[in-house]
Amino acid sequence: MYKSDMIISAVNESFFQFGFSNFVVEKIEERDITSSDFPVNVIIGCEGGWRGNIIIGMEKEFANFIVKTMTMGMIEDYRDKMGLSAISEMCNMFAGAFANKLSFNSKVTFISPPTVIMGDNIKVFLSKVNTTTVLYSSERGRMEISTGIWEIT
Repeated sequence: MYKSDMIISAVNESFFQFGFSNFVVEKIEERDITSSDFPVNVIIGCEGGWRGNIIIGMEKEFANFIVKTMTMGMIEDYRDKMGLSAISEMCNMFAGAFANKLSFNSKVTFISPPTVIMGDNIKVFLSKVNTTTVLYSSERGRMEISTGIWEIT
């Protein structure tokens, strides 16, 4: 299974269970660096059978949609402490599903706690490694998942 297929499958398992539907894969590409220029980013590290980093970048509108959905409408702003926690948890669930797929061939992979980086006009650069990136679009905005990971042999 290709990394892009694992990303798509992990998104289906984690995001869709909370009613995030109508995702469309806009673009799949290979890059030589793990980076994001979205205003809201969650970074999760991988260790074990696979090493590297995952960046889940999203537009503010999409981040607010995650928060509103995860908190059943009680919080609507991603900048709220509970909003940041909801975004982190949603991305953590995705990373866990993705790590399970990576671990399928007995290459156990562990994930780090999520780190949120946000701000206007920022660009996040993590690793200069082969990175698989999947860009999603929906009626609520766009989200990009970049996986700059490599298998330990």
